[in-house]
Amino acid sequence: MPSSGYKTVPRPVAPLSVAMPPGLVGFALTTLFLNFSIRMKSPGFVDPGNPTRSRGEATQVLKKAAQNLEDRVMNTDLTLTCTDIELPVFGCLTRYEWIKFISVHIQRHVHQLKAILPSVLTYF
Repeated sequence: MPSSGYKTVPRPVAPLSVAMPPGLVGFALTTLFLNFSIRMKSPGFVDPGNPTRSRGEATQVLKKAAQNLEDRVMNTDLTLTCTDIELPVFGCLTRYEWIKFISVHIQRHVHQLKAILPSVLTYF
């Protein structure tokens, strides 16, 4: 099955002491990723290359990722910090913060897709 682009899934370790109060990272992620006036470049380690996927394959990958995320949310301690992968600028995140990142990241892509949809429809 095609990958999502991430080479590894962040794994947790024991909680780390952090300088930021709980919730501040989530607020900062929301503020940054939902600011549609700025452009961002993905770090190379998440670049899936240029895969060609059918609509069915893409849907299947997204559904599997959503199910995996839901399973983890329901069955794991979200307060643990994941230390084997860092988000540029933010560093190591807790599971809760990774979920927040995924949420605002998806919202950002949905916004981008909606913005290009008229051009795509005109092209075809």
